[in-house]
Amino acid sequence: MLVAGPMANSQSTLNGGWSTNWQGDATDVNLAEYNTILEGIQTVVGMDNVNYIQGADFDQLTNDEAAVSAAIDADYIILCLGEFSYCEDSGNLNELDLPDAQITLAKKLAGTGKPVILVLTEGRPRIFRPIINELGAVLVAFHPGPQGGNAIAQLIFGDQNPSGKLAVTYPQYSGSLVPYDHKYTEDRDVWRSGKSYDPQFEFGYGLSYTTFSYSNLVIENKEVSKYGNLEVSFDIKNTGQRPGKEAVGFYVSDLTASITPPVKRLRDFEKIYLNPGETKNVKFSIPLRDLAFVGIDNKWLVEPGEFKVQVGDLTGVFLVK
Repeated sequence: MLVAGPMANSQSTLNGGWSTNWQGDATDVNLAEYNTILEGIQTVVGMDNVNYIQGADFDQLTNDEAAVSAAIDADYIILCLGEFSYCEDSGNLNELDLPDAQITLAKKLAGTGKPVILVLTEGRPRIFRPIINELGAVLVAFHPGPQGGNAIAQLIFGDQNPSGKLAVTYPQYSGSLVPYDHKYTEDRDVWRSGKSYDPQFEFGYGLSYTTFSYSNLVIENKEVSKYGNLEVSFDIKNTGQRPGKEAVGFYVSDLTASITPPVKRLRDFEKIYLNPGETKNVKFSIPLRDLAFVGIDNKWLVEPGEFKVQVGDLTGVFLVK
């Protein structure tokens, strides 16, 4: 395989600012005993199976033609892009797009026709929309810490099964940063009919090497006092061939309110471990005060009316009295 990209052989990109010093840029020295992504991959598959050519610095192509030549002879490519550590105003950006050099390197490597696995190490979502359709897989690692090189390698080669979900909305464009809990009006295109909320990946998105299905949603009380508890149960099944964990998000939407409510809000979550073919019944119980919002008088309140719950692809409606 070919390992390429400016983030492949650096501890700095695995650790954020203030990890070992202010900007975190001394981690390559201070944490030299830990594996980079490249070294983690070499540990898992052996050095003889890995060809490493960086191909680009953070914002400038270097030996990109050598990387392309090596890619032609590789079975697949692990491309490590992103940004180095930063903190405070030194990390300010004018736009979230990855530097042109990194996008160009990705396009050149993908142009060989070999499968490209993109690993992103970054402190915020860096936009890679121009290459999304040329990738076989994407692993968003953010800044995983000094053991991140080992963890990333174990995930890529299947020693561990990924189960993380995005805790941010991953945008397609620097000028479109609508969050997951946006208002209904922010979801409408002001010039054309249809939706304007169209991120690259939604809040809570994340894949696994296995699959899960949801069924049998039960809302225990279709009518709930605003001083009571909302109780919901459902079944989740591992429908794939590998053991895995599913991070289950429990969302609630206020369908009518005196102030325009968010489309949905995450009110609870739980990570469930399931063996292949195994089914578990999951229950959520939250006090109705968790559905409160700040009214026009700057006070928290829970208003009577219809609410919707969502877990996975299941939805149901209940009434607050």
